[in-house]
Amino acid sequence: MSKPTLYILHGWTKDVSKWPPLVKLLGKAGFTVKLLKIPGLTAPLDKVWGLNNYADWLAGQIKNDPSAILIAHSNGGRIAIRYETKNPDRVKKLILIDSAGIRPMSLAARVKRASFMTIAKIGKKITQNPGARSILYKLAKEQDYYQADKTLAQTMVNIINEDQRPEIGFVKAHTLILWGRQDRTTPLSDGRLINKEITGSTLKIIEDAGHAPQYTHPDIVADHILQFLKHAK
Repeated sequence: MSKPTLYILHGWTKDVSKWPPLVKLLGKAGFTVKLLKIPGLTAPLDKVWGLNNYADWLAGQIKNDPSAILIAHSNGGRIAIRYETKNPDRVKKLILIDSAGIRPMSLAARVKRASFMTIAKIGKKITQNPGARSILYKLAKEQDYYQADKTLAQTMVNIINEDQRPEIGFVKAHTLILWGRQDRTTPLSDGRLINKEITGSTLKIIEDAGHAPQYTHPDIVADHILQFLKHAK
């Protein structure tokens, strides 16, 4: 009997050149691995989207697989969580790697978001100079936003303004959560919260790894995934 297909949802990036080591390791174990091209990042996007649009897009990508296995990193985790909660019977297993989705509620995080939105608006109004805009967005520490075109930038705003905390507890798929202990983008506290909210989920912490352990520790990530997939549920 052939092994199922694994669908990868990469994070908020246009560069997926660091995924092949993990893809190859999973492929050697007999799995077919599909690194999906996400609209706006690794595929075209011609209008502003929100998270529900991405969930609907994912539904189209895996419509022929009634029991999908998803591997989702960072922003890909947002999409996977939204899709799973809208389609609870169509995800067999969910693997979240340093997933986004928990909106930070600390004072510092709220100030940063407010500053980012304000600087973004001011930056667009007061100057058309790319160099000046670059400085403004770097001050806001939102380089991804500066590098995005207008459509993708507004899409990014739509997504980061959503807090998925209320829906995470409705995830029913058998879930593995992998997290780099040194992650400074989505802190380990987010991973622990997701683990607490998803009934029956397993959290594995990868030492000395940051936000993308699949890049820096592909062997360890692959081992955790393969062990997880051995157990049918």
